[in-house]
Amino acid sequence: MNLFGYKFMPRFTQIAETANNRLVGFNNVSSYEKYILKPSKQVDKALIIKEWDNILRIVVSLALKQTTQSQVVRKLSSFKTNATLKALIALDQIMMSDYLLDYIDSQEMRSVVQASLCRGESYHQLSGTIAKVSGGKSLRGKNEIELDIAAESIRLIANAVIFYNATLLSYLYQFYLKAEPDKANKISRLSPIAWQHISFIGKYEFYNRRVSINIQEVIDYFMSDSEIDFLAVA
Repeated sequence: MNLFGYKFMPRFTQIAETANNRLVGFNNVSSYEKYILKPSKQVDKALIIKEWDNILRIVVSLALKQTTQSQVVRKLSSFKTNATLKALIALDQIMMSDYLLDYIDSQEMRSVVQASLCRGESYHQLSGTIAKVSGGKSLRGKNEIELDIAAESIRLIANAVIFYNATLLSYLYQFYLKAEPDKANKISRLSPIAWQHISFIGKYEFYNRRVSINIQEVIDYFMSDSEIDFLAVA
């Protein structure tokens, strides 16, 4: 993931134990005795440099989709000792150590990771709800193409729900920002991934329309009803 420009950011529940078991260093372990956080092993930097060309070949094959991750793992694991596999593991240990140190040092990073996991879980719940509409008969497939279409359709509907909610919340936030800052602060913490107010029962039609829904009219309708409690789900 790192070589493709992404960053794997897991959440750790037992940081001390994870640091003791997963941190690595470039020098001998004994040279880190004076530090609070100590690596458990020395990483083989020379092996990574030696196998770097083979690592790049694997990455290029994955990028061009000439092979899959499972095929690469299966081939590398078919030998009792494989230098390229050991180099990849060592490279992974370096990247994980670098991330783990940042994770321990930054409370902001830990908060971001936790919030992202919560959003991801909420999104999966929303997608699961859409997929189960009408007993799961509306969006399903019998072959790979139909399954892909169903998955993309579910993603489209979920994104439409999130966009709709985010638009309403953004307007409400701006509306209350000057008049009632406390209420605006509470609104800013509401998640746009909510569907209790949306009915998914019906027939889905995906096509271009010249006339789109006037979201401003929807917002004005909500604001005209003084009995609506926008913070009921806070």
